[in-house]
Amino acid sequence: MNKNNQLIGGAVLMAAAYFFIIRPLSKSFGKSNEEIQTEVALESVNMYFNPNYWKTGGIIFTDATAYNLTGRMNAAIGIFYDDEAEITAIFKSLKYKNQVSYLAYKYAERYRRDLLTDLTKNLSSEELLPIYNYIKTLHKGK
Repeated sequence: MNKNNQLIGGAVLMAAAYFFIIRPLSKSFGKSNEEIQTEVALESVNMYFNPNYWKTGGIIFTDATAYNLTGRMNAAIGIFYDDEAEITAIFKSLKYKNQVSYLAYKYAERYRRDLLTDLTKNLSSEELLPIYNYIKTLHKGK
């Protein structure tokens, strides 16, 4: 085996150890104050990630916009790297809480995955808290 293959194999092994052993263990040792704040913030915005909430009425956006936003979101949520700035920018482009729901609906329709689950699996509390706090400031919809 040449040196490049050894380096690649070592990098893959280290990444797997981090994501499947170290990260889960570190999460089980207790929650930081920021993690607790994020959980509280999530409780207040959780319903807006429901893919059916948008059906209560209000302004949503076109299917073309939904396709664009879901594509950007999927690209920003990576396996080894997440583009937190892009994810935050997508949410900051929304004007109403029902648009969060419509985005979650279209994301699930397109990728067969739950948007909130993907976010909470890939982003830290520190990265999620500003998103949740922004959603809390939005109007429900017109």
